[in-house]
Amino acid sequence: MTKELCADRVSEEWRDRREDILVLLACNSDEAFEQFNWLGFDYVPVDTFTDQEQGFYRLQFSYGGPQDEIRFYDNGNIQYWFLDWFDGASIDISDTKEALFIYEWFTGCHFKDCQHIGQSDKIHGPNYN
Repeated sequence: MTKELCADRVSEEWRDRREDILVLLACNSDEAFEQFNWLGFDYVPVDTFTDQEQGFYRLQFSYGGPQDEIRFYDNGNIQYWFLDWFDGASIDISDTKEALFIYEWFTGCHFKDCQHIGQSDKIHGPNYN
């Protein structure tokens, strides 16, 4: 049996995750967001991982195998990542309302206007008060 690669699965996984976020957008309340299934939101500095050239904020939905997350890079790109034991793939979601909503909810500002935010800045949200 051949294992399906993350590159073959990432678009379908994003569609499923996006549906979850669309429900959250429709509710647009702190209570709904607190019920949302996510593990954490943190900043990953440059060189945390091998060959990582940029820092990014990471919203993790799941961890281990498989794992999925949204990464908000310092250069303004937003990517959805799907990872599964030594394999990973991403798609660009920079222009999606779902990604921008998530970022704005956690940081309190619009993503494109917040390039100055770094790891020492306060992050807002249910677990970051």
